[in-house]
Amino acid sequence: MRRALLWALPLGMVQPDDGSAQQQATDLDLDPYRDLAPLVTSRRPPAAAHRLAIVHLLLDRKAPVDGNAAVGNPARVATIRAPILAVVTILPLVLVSAPATAGAQVCGAAASREDPALGRFFEDYNANGTFVLFEPGSGTCVLHDPARARLRFLPASTFKIFNTMVALDAGSIADATTVLKWDGVDRGSAGWNRDQDMRTALRSSTVWFYQELARRTGEMRMREFLERETYGNAAVTGGIDSFWLTGGLAISADEQVAFLHRLYRGQLAFSMRAQHIARELLVLEQTDTYTLRGKTGWTQSGGRQLGWLVGWVEKDAVVHFFALNLDSPDPDFPMRDARMTILRRALDHLGVLPAAARDAAGVAMK
Repeated sequence: MRRALLWALPLGMVQPDDGSAQQQATDLDLDPYRDLAPLVTSRRPPAAAHRLAIVHLLLDRKAPVDGNAAVGNPARVATIRAPILAVVTILPLVLVSAPATAGAQVCGAAASREDPALGRFFEDYNANGTFVLFEPGSGTCVLHDPARARLRFLPASTFKIFNTMVALDAGSIADATTVLKWDGVDRGSAGWNRDQDMRTALRSSTVWFYQELARRTGEMRMREFLERETYGNAAVTGGIDSFWLTGGLAISADEQVAFLHRLYRGQLAFSMRAQHIARELLVLEQTDTYTLRGKTGWTQSGGRQLGWLVGWVEKDAVVHFFALNLDSPDPDFPMRDARMTILRRALDHLGVLPAAARDAAGVAMK
């Protein structure tokens, strides 16, 4: 049975009680991933007492994760001050749910090792993040921040991979060349403000195109596809055209890699036609020596930016699957540059796609 969602405090549920609290909260050293690991394994949404325990964990790392103790001790409850309440409001994109099952992951069972050197690529951008690299031939995983790799986040536009296959098999669109007419609404991107088919929409990550496909598919059928494939937590809450952007859907980096591995091997329950089209649409670079396939994602929640880059590299008859995500509170964070640069450096460092190979193929670093 798939594990239930980890309860998360939605935006607006807890607010600071004075104007200074928000500024105080920004000065806190917030690193919730490891401290909240015991709660991530919860099989059911915690009661109100345990919700208080989450706040205590952020307020005082020494406080026990004991909801009853929190409720039974008024002094402890009184210590929940405005700065921490303000911090809690920025967590929804981080604290979403627990991994579903070990079968939906690859690095839990594979021979895994953490490479500390990968951390410097994130540090160069002053960002929190994780990186997962899986080579199925040897069954090995190399990771940065394994704890975060198991945490689920909004998939953002990486969900377009899944949505592509859903739309094709559900009949929401005939094929990858069928054009949807632009409605004339300026969405601030020249790449979006035009008629689109799947090829152009995936390349430019056109949100309105895939929102329309999701509406055509409908919530009931979408949920059936998500549950059948055990995609993350399979949640469709938050609206049929936004559940992957700002709603309840969430997936971990480890689960992303497992999903892509199954897609590459044609082992998903989608039709072989749909899987083939999805694989072909994901090509980012193709040279005589390697092929890089991937999809980016980018969303914002609670004042933080969250970015993804997932895919795989085919080179010398060996395939490496990867997933990275990162977040930053900086409103001007260079997400587009950061995702690709971190990936390039990680693949170079691990010998998967050396810079020399890209240079020989005439491919730029960024």
